Amino acid sequence: MTDENKQEEQEEAAAEQVSQVAVQSLKETAAEVPKEAAKDKTPQKVEIPKNCGECKKPVAKMRYYRNMKFFCNKKCWKTFKDKEAKKKEEAQQKAAA
Repeated sequence: MTDENKQEEQEEAAAEQVSQVAVQSLKETAAEVPKEAAKDKTPQKVEIPKNCGECKKPVAKMRYYRNMKFFCNKKCWKTFKDKEAKKKEEAQQKAAA
């Protein structure tokens, strides 16, 4: 009987060690997941350009923000818009041909 009791105690101790290792590994993986998620949640810094989107001259005060770009005045914005329209038409013509 004593041999059986010793074997049972050894099996229980081994089972406890396995469960402790499993718990530690779960804690480690749980600790790693929030760190990765926190890295993904931080917003990326967007660079604000210091130059006009059309004429590329440095502008101290950006006056017009259109189409995800800054322009120094309305004239530059319109010329940029016209150039983009031309590029789009050419692309459509190439696609149609």
